[in-house]
Amino acid sequence: TNVRGSIELYLSRFLHVDMDLGYQPSLVPVAVGSGMLEEFSLAPKYRLRTERRVRSGELHYFDHPAFGVLLMVRPLPAAAGGAQPPAT
Repeated sequence: TNVRGSIELYLSRFLHVDMDLGYQPSLVPVAVGSGMLEEFSLAPKYRLRTERRVRSGELHYFDHPAFGVLLMVRPLPAAAGGAQPPAT
């Protein structure tokens, strides 16, 4: 629930995925003392930014020390009545 960002899939000569995701573990509330400075640590932020050529139907794993992403791209089934989606 703490992953934010974008995953872009596009087709040029080959199928590509461009991923830019950030992850921050849940923050733990820190009680403030009686006007004294206290040490506390902030939750770290992690970022996974990569671009890769992918193939349809293959499982791809994007690894980071804090989190990972599994991605599989599959074509949409043909529309009812045999109509094909428009080519781009």
